[in-house]
Amino acid sequence: MESVCFSYPYFILYFGLSSLIFYAIYALRQAFRSIFIPSPSPLGVRRNFAPLAESKENVVYLYSAMPVFNFITATPFGLKLETYFRMANIPYEFRLCQNVEQSPKNKMPYIFYNGEWLGDTTLIIEKLKKTSVNIDHWLSAEQRALSIAWQRLFEDHLYWLGVYFRWVNPDDLRLLKSELLKTIKQRFYTGFIVDYIFGLISENMKKQLYAQGLGRHNEAELIDFLNDDINAWLDFLGDKQFMLGDKPSSLDTIAFPFAVLVCEMDQAPQLLHHLYEHPKYNKLIAYKERMKELYFPDWNNLLKERTNSAMK
Repeated sequence: MESVCFSYPYFILYFGLSSLIFYAIYALRQAFRSIFIPSPSPLGVRRNFAPLAESKENVVYLYSAMPVFNFITATPFGLKLETYFRMANIPYEFRLCQNVEQSPKNKMPYIFYNGEWLGDTTLIIEKLKKTSVNIDHWLSAEQRALSIAWQRLFEDHLYWLGVYFRWVNPDDLRLLKSELLKTIKQRFYTGFIVDYIFGLISENMKKQLYAQGLGRHNEAELIDFLNDDINAWLDFLGDKQFMLGDKPSSLDTIAFPFAVLVCEMDQAPQLLHHLYEHPKYNKLIAYKERMKELYFPDWNNLLKERTNSAMK
């Protein structure tokens, strides 16, 4: 009886400390989730934020991801907007996105333009077409239909295949993490915290992929889908200078980022190896180089500047 009474305070102390540690870990997890995995807003509810201080009229302030590999921003949608801004001669400033909770659509990239926060790259471009140069004015009705169909393939299918091979496939996730750590090593603690953050993001991506549908397939089936998408793209591009002919259009603003991803990001060579022997692969490289020369002659400087900025 005495031993039971003697150990009781220690049991209370042990239980109290265990509870404290548990809630501390839970609070830390929730804090990381709020930063790296934003909670969805109710459908149809617009998020309102204070105007950006010291902004200039008719200048776009683009909030996008840090660079990774040889890519000037880690998201193809960020490069999509930058390409459109340069095609339409719209002045813009690039800013590193710190927290997507600030985004009107709870995702990046997003912009501030003439007193208004805007999200979703398609909606942003449609808005800018009405207030600046419409680079698609020359398209026929058939070409507009093709543009929409190909945009959906890039953004709603090929993109999600890329998500799997970037954030879910273990080998590619390790490669991505090692590359990103070169950039963020001075911004975050390495080790356990970084592993935990990547684990949270990967877990969230798996859930999104499952909800989207592609996450219900095995890897062999996903590789077949990837091959079909890219082969169709190469066949459609053919000998054309741009996606829809001899002139660039808004479709090229999303085709170009994926061309860079396929041709320059040595992230999953086992998946892209078949492309290197494809008879039309060199034409995709030529297309990528053509777009880069036309609209991003300063690519290497941008990559260096943004990498240095992200490491501060």
